[in-house]
Amino acid sequence: MSTVQTFPNFLSEEEWDTAFFDYLRRPTWQYGHYSGHDSSVHNVPHYWKMELDNDDFFSKHLVDKIGQVTGNRHELETVYAGGNTFGTSGDVHVDNKDDDAMTFLYHASPDVWKSMWGGKTIFYPKDQEPIYKEFVPNQGLYFKSNIPHLGEPTTKFFEGLRICVAFKLFLR
Repeated sequence: MSTVQTFPNFLSEEEWDTAFFDYLRRPTWQYGHYSGHDSSVHNVPHYWKMELDNDDFFSKHLVDKIGQVTGNRHELETVYAGGNTFGTSGDVHVDNKDDDAMTFLYHASPDVWKSMWGGKTIFYPKDQEPIYKEFVPNQGLYFKSNIPHLGEPTTKFFEGLRICVAFKLFLR
């Protein structure tokens, strides 16, 4: 398996519309989420979060779909949407230190994205050069949760919400 597997056009158009319009536009976003960090180095960066554990569309339907495209069976630990506006970001972190833990990041923002808006996901695998993955709407990224990574901030040219749904999974 490559360090980061990419799944373009992960959802059908109907599923993508359901994810975005029926769920991710609800007024349940909360500000103040953060990724792992070393607070002795700098302040904790915060961003927006929406819990999705109780939504069967994400916690069951999409977890099953992740299993189909990856060829693996998973147990869901948690699923949530992270949202970044200009000036917000995550920090370099690992999602889980367990070697059987996997992460699937789904780029859920609407179908128009310009590279000048930033928002890449950057991976820092041990003993390798960083891996840069553009933010591409309706794309999934699948990787071992113990690989350090970072959601790059969006630039000042972006005036919306960069939405990435994070599925924290265990291999079964």
